[in-house]
Amino acid sequence: MSAIAQKLKTIVGNSRVIAWDAIEAVRREQIQQAIATKNYPCLVYPQTQAELAEVVSCAYQNQWKILPCGNTTKLHWGGLAQEVQIVISTERIHQLIEHAVGDLTVTAEAGIRFADLQTTLATAGQFLALDPTTPESATLGGIVATADTGSLRQRYGGVRDQLLGISFVRADGKIAKAGGRVVKNVAGYDLMKLFTGSYGTLGIITSVTFRVYPIPETSST
Repeated sequence: MSAIAQKLKTIVGNSRVIAWDAIEAVRREQIQQAIATKNYPCLVYPQTQAELAEVVSCAYQNQWKILPCGNTTKLHWGGLAQEVQIVISTERIHQLIEHAVGDLTVTAEAGIRFADLQTTLATAGQFLALDPTTPESATLGGIVATADTGSLRQRYGGVRDQLLGISFVRADGKIAKAGGRVVKNVAGYDLMKLFTGSYGTLGIITSVTFRVYPIPETSST
């Protein structure tokens, strides 16, 4: 495992490869709930899409098994992963790329936290019509990967209905994208629906484009 960590440090730097014993206790417990065998993987934090692609490419070439995640809050939702050697978090790939206020769309990197994005959208009187579990810590990538919509789907539809575009890193480290940044977009395969609820099995999501809605003047429950 130390040899794997040393190789990854040449890609992302020493401070962003965390050995098993140095992972904070809560996060370590969340990871343990998601892996079937306790072989103590290291945790890697790429900071850009390019770094993530290089990490995945390195793992692919060396046949290392990876477990992708965002902020690790929903790792226990999926099936147990086998013989994981690297846990890759997109938590630090968290930039807001574009908020097209007039077009009612927003594009952001996968690691941005849902609550932070909602705060930004609220300044323009808009919001992302999702009600995910643990909104303060959930990331956009994790919400898409687990199709975590919540009760608002009764009015606005699920994650797959609001997702307009997606970028992701394939298993071989290649970067791919689908959809676009406009509401009326019908070109190509609808990979957005395929990736929604895929639990990281098809690739690692790096950025997403959602439609947003005006904040209602009043609401009641």
